[in-house]
Amino acid sequence: MKQMKREKLTVEILEKLQFEIKIMAQVEHENIVKFYGASWDTPPNVCIILEYMAGGTLTEYLEMVRKEQEIRGWRG
Repeated sequence: MKQMKREKLTVEILEKLQFEIKIMAQVEHENIVKFYGASWDTPPNVCIILEYMAGGTLTEYLEMVRKEQEIRGWRG
């Protein structure tokens, strides 16, 4: 679970987050993590519920691929 620090939640960030939630709610594709829902209250407590994906985060996966490419001597 990821949480944002409340002191960093500006009106602009909350508006962008709300826009992102609206987009996620409209997108369905077999290659995109499923969006189940979101909860939002005051003071800003935001919870976004997404499909569980085994194997770690996208960041972790990309880092693993980068390291494998370095071992093989591939440069992109």
